Amino acid sequence: MIIISIFIAGFYVLLMLLLIIGRYKLKAFIFEPLPQTNKFSIIIPFRDEAKNLEILLQSLSKLNYPKEQFEIILVNDFSSDNFMPIIDKYRVLLPNLYCVNSVNAGASPKKTALSLGIFNAKYNWIITTDADCTFSKNWLNSINQKIVKDKPLMIAGLVKFNLKKGLLNHFQCLDLLSLQATLLGTFGWQKPILCHGANLCYSKSLFYELNGFSSHHHIASGDDVFLLEAAVAKYPDKVLVLNSLEGVVSTNAEPTINALLSQRMRWAAKATSYHNWITKIVGLIVFAMSLLMITSGILSLFNMFDVKLFFILLLIKFIIDALILFPMAHFFKQKSALKSFVFSSLLYPLFSVTSVMLGFTKIYTWKNRDFKI
Repeated sequence: MIIISIFIAGFYVLLMLLLIIGRYKLKAFIFEPLPQTNKFSIIIPFRDEAKNLEILLQSLSKLNYPKEQFEIILVNDFSSDNFMPIIDKYRVLLPNLYCVNSVNAGASPKKTALSLGIFNAKYNWIITTDADCTFSKNWLNSINQKIVKDKPLMIAGLVKFNLKKGLLNHFQCLDLLSLQATLLGTFGWQKPILCHGANLCYSKSLFYELNGFSSHHHIASGDDVFLLEAAVAKYPDKVLVLNSLEGVVSTNAEPTINALLSQRMRWAAKATSYHNWITKIVGLIVFAMSLLMITSGILSLFNMFDVKLFFILLLIKFIIDALILFPMAHFFKQKSALKSFVFSSLLYPLFSVTSVMLGFTKIYTWKNRDFKI
């Protein structure tokens, strides 16, 4: 058990150090007010999001980008609430605001909705986001700058949760920061494994060249990561990250434990379908470390595991987590979430293992629909 523990901890430390180094390998993004030459089609699927549409459209109306240079295509995914008055209210502020209705939910309602939005898009540059998101005023300017300077085919943007009071919110904020560190670290090594559909930009021509979502349309989620895998496989040098605070999209954390577990079950359900071996190795190492922390903690209570070794493992985890999270919290201006750092580090192994186990044994709920794994 001691040898296995040292083996797992060693790989975990090595992985985290590689992610830290990878992040610092990335060229710093310095925002510049370049000519706003590119045109964008912003695709936003939504289902029963009337409570969020007002905030979403208000944020989009404040973008510091010519209104004639972008369009917004809202794709209604069989909503049952009264959303149209909200959309109509913003047509004056957003003259290129459109709403289309999805006609077939299929196995993956979100991918169906996104495909419909892309089919109706006027412009080559597609940006996908979610209905519960908000944006900095220079969001499109930062994407435009990345396109002008680096000539990519796909751009992965960063996402953060809105920081609020409460341990559950702080835990999710720190957890998402760790995912952003993984995203940046793997992009730094030019081996990206992660992106977010809430902040993803790609050319329409690339989408159709990769046959859209056809290869994974049978999987409910994963519109972002599976498309990233296909893009990296074909154009590894043309898939870039937007490591800019101006380009960060803000969204809401899950309000309850049940909603959070359901979200992570959805993420776990698609993990076996990943083709990228790096993704699987990263996931396996993180899961193994979480399982080790739980088992060693329980066994040490019954004198079946060296207590000193358990506390050494715990200290190693605290140090590594701090090296990952403190710089990320500083970058995202969420340092107050670090008040819950110790609690989050202790909770994460249990949360991680539980999510994975449930992800392979139960039906999960997403947007008031049940999906079988």
